[in-house]
Amino acid sequence: MNIISLFSGCGGLDLGFESAGFNIPVANEFDKTIWATFKANHPNTHLIEGDIRQVTKGDIEQYIDGEIDGIIGGPPCQSWSEAGSLKGIKDARGQLFFDYIRILKEFQPKFFLAENVSGMLANRHSEAVQNILNLFDGAGYDVSFTLVTAASAASEFEDSSVERKAPFAATCVSVVNGSYDSTVRPTTNIL
Repeated sequence: MNIISLFSGCGGLDLGFESAGFNIPVANEFDKTIWATFKANHPNTHLIEGDIRQVTKGDIEQYIDGEIDGIIGGPPCQSWSEAGSLKGIKDARGQLFFDYIRILKEFQPKFFLAENVSGMLANRHSEAVQNILNLFDGAGYDVSFTLVTAASAASEFEDSSVERKAPFAATCVSVVNGSYDSTVRPTTNIL
């Protein structure tokens, strides 16, 4: 199954999906200080280096052989984080969710996973988050989201080796379009 990785960072989320059997032919990352790390971690993935706002469908699809089954990624968190600017959608980085949704609409995969920090759930961001959820819905997806900690993720995969809570939490939006069985678990532990 092919997936596109957006806001890839050094590829931690990608590594989990690859370990679960997914193929990631193409990814995008803006931060040039981590391009070399991503490439070292994912030598079989073409990294589109640069601003997602400039990335076109054609830029991505030239590296894809077959269907795209999913899109994964975590738009920048600084706008939403309690330790960040707290500007949410009013910050240019917070608006990058719109480009994630643009690419999602262009490819219409079976699923997507967009992750971010728990600060998105703060009351001050509720209107903006609801708007983002409505845009996902308007793109044809039934959206659910869950606050996930490392400890709760470990229990999902029956990994008792993770006993502590991580010093972070992520808001995961996982979306289903078509027939996706959410009870299927990867055969490899991705933590």
